[in-house]
Amino acid sequence: PAKSADVNEDAAKSTKRAASGAANSTDMVNNCQDTTNSLEGRTNGDSHEIQSDHLDQTHPDLGEGGSGKMLPIDTANISIPIMRTSGLEGIQCILAQMKEDRIFLAGEIERNAKEIRLEIQAIGNRTAALEVRVEAVAKAHNDLLIQSSEWGTRLDALEVAFEDLINRSRRNNIKIRGIPETRDEGPVQNLVLEIFRPLLPDIPEPRWEIDRAHRLSGGLRRNDERP
Repeated sequence: PAKSADVNEDAAKSTKRAASGAANSTDMVNNCQDTTNSLEGRTNGDSHEIQSDHLDQTHPDLGEGGSGKMLPIDTANISIPIMRTSGLEGIQCILAQMKEDRIFLAGEIERNAKEIRLEIQAIGNRTAALEVRVEAVAKAHNDLLIQSSEWGTRLDALEVAFEDLINRSRRNNIKIRGIPETRDEGPVQNLVLEIFRPLLPDIPEPRWEIDRAHRLSGGLRRNDERP
């Protein structure tokens, strides 16, 4: 009797587990159907049924000293709910909506990519224009540097010429006649010092200051010709 009670108890537990599994499967399918109906924007009154009429739910009497019997479990008639036509239509609607969304997203991506390409092209054009302008500015700057250098050279030459004119226009200049004029002579200043040192021996050497000594303009003259 104890073994029979254990077997009957196991059979009852198996029956409960089978019924619980069928109920859970039904709940899962019903949840999928509810999700499909909510995505379609409509509700379907036909629900999936659970055929569990053939499930023997008789519980044995397991009293003290009592006896029980093995309860058969008809698992063949426990049906798994299958989606009906409305569920297939919902899936088709979802797939159609997903296709439309894919087409829409592809169009948006293409449009955004086109806008980005246009912006990049515009930036490239502006960069090219800026490079041309910078090149022109650099060329003008270099030309100014060259021109300023030329102006500096010419200014130095003008200063030398101006100083020469000033020196030649001084009224306290001393003109000395009779100094030999040769093509291989040294500086005129040394010739003047050689002439005046014997004439003025009392002047010390540091006091001899000659600002400039030069010959008058013109070529070689005869001995009797006045410069």
